[in-house]
Amino acid sequence: MTSSYSNLVYLHDLLESIIEHDVTFVMTLLQAHIEDDWVRKITYVSYTNKEEPLPNGRRIDVFYKARNFRKTLCLGFEIKTGNEVDEKQLREEMEGLKSVKECEETFLILIALEDPKYNIPYYFIPLSAFQQKINDVTKIVYRFVKEFEERD
Repeated sequence: MTSSYSNLVYLHDLLESIIEHDVTFVMTLLQAHIEDDWVRKITYVSYTNKEEPLPNGRRIDVFYKARNFRKTLCLGFEIKTGNEVDEKQLREEMEGLKSVKECEETFLILIALEDPKYNIPYYFIPLSAFQQKINDVTKIVYRFVKEFEERD
C-alpha cells in the first residue's frame, strides 16, 4: 500500500513539474480539451509557479499568469492522481483564484482520472492526456539513471 501511495505522490509531483515548465505542451492540451474561446486568445504566459499560495490561505498545485490581447488571466491547475476530488476544496481554490488582485479573469483546471461534474466553474482535463508526456519523461530519467549506473 505504501509503495502505491508513493507512486501517486511521484506522479503528482511529475505532473506539477510538467505543467510548470512545459507551457507549450500545456497550452496545446488546453486547446485540445477546452472548447471555450478564452484559451485560444492567450498570447503568452508570463509567470508559472508550483504550490502557489492564494489570498484565502489555500494553495493551488500550479499557477499561471497569462495575457490575452487585453486582459491578465490567472489559471489554477488542481491535480488529483488518486485521491477523491473534494468539492469544497475546489470551491475554495476557485474563490482564492478570483481574489488574486492582478487577475482580470480566472480559470480553474482540474486534472483527474474522472470528471466529478460538480456545479463549479472549472475545466476538466483527464490524467490520460498526459500519458505520452509522462512516458517521454520516464524514458529520459531512465537514460540518466542508466548512465549513472554505468559510471559506477
